[in-house]
Amino acid sequence: INIEWTSQLPGTMTISIRDATGRQIINEVNELNGTKGTLSVNTAALTNGMYILSVKGTDNNYTGKLVISK
Repeated sequence: INIEWTSQLPGTMTISIRDATGRQIINEVNELNGTKGTLSVNTAALTNGMYILSVKGTDNNYTGKLVISK
């Protein structure tokens, strides 16, 4: 998946994906270079199902559903 971001402050962005039981599947910490950009997360190893996507940055946070259907 690709995640587009904008930020007013430099820093890091943490992307985590958890399965329906809450087990962490993916956790990536990325340095933000600039005020906007796109980060790619490899989800090829995920099986079909629903996951929780969390994105935590220096000045914003997002949590939502991620559905994988191959």
